[in-house]
Order: sequence, then C-alpha cells, then structure tokens
Amino acid sequence: MLGTRSVRVVLFSLVLMLGFTLIAVAQATKPAGVTGVWKWSTDFGGQAQENVLTLKQEGDKITGTISGFGGDSPISDAKLVNGELTFKVSRDFGQGTPFVTVYTGKIDGDSFKGKQQTIIEQAFDAKRSK
Repeated sequence: MLGTRSVRVVLFSLVLMLGFTLIAVAQATKPAGVTGVWKWSTDFGGQAQENVLTLKQEGDKITGTISGFGGDSPISDAKLVNGELTFKVSRDFGQGTPFVTVYTGKIDGDSFKGKQQTIIEQAFDAKRSK
C-alpha cells in the first residue's frame, strides 16, 4: 500500500512526463516557417506568368530567388513579422533602369496570399510545393 508521500511522488512524476510529452509534440509540429518552393500564376499582358519562389529561412534571416520574366532574381529585404512576409525583387529588363517589385502577404501553413506591386498592384495566391 502506498503512503501519501508516495502517491504525491507518483502524481508529480506523471505530470512531469506529461509536460515533457507536450513539449516534444509541440516541437514536432512546429511550423516549417517560410522555407520551401512556392508557386503561383499571374496574368501579365493577357498571358499566364508562372512564378516560382524559392525561400530559405534560418532564424530571422530569409533568402531566396524568384523566377519569371525570363530568369531568376534574388529577393532582398525579406522580413517575417506575425506571419506577414515582405520582400523586394529588383529586375533590369535591359533598359538600365531596374524595376523594384514589393511582395507582401500572409503565410498560413502552405498558403502565401498577398499582393505584388511595381507600377500596378496585383494579387497572388501561392502554394508551397510538397
């Protein structure tokens, strides 16, 4: 027969094990951040433009490239704050004047919805590739 002290030790041990289990589950289900390959299509002059955004997140640092408009372009000034990702892309179409596009959107799991703005503003709905 267990005494009162033994019951307390057993209960304390069970609570401690439950706590460690919950921490392990929370870490295992931690969101993937923004790392991955994101794809979407936008209308550009009546033509469908396929976009592929490749992102890598290491802590607070986010780097990557975006394809489209004839090649890959690096992203810059990437920031993720409260699930909202912003970054810039500078492209030079051979005219000596770069065009800067600002991308802003909300990350929700494998969905990245937002807008891209250069001269015009256009919505996008990207999905992370599996």
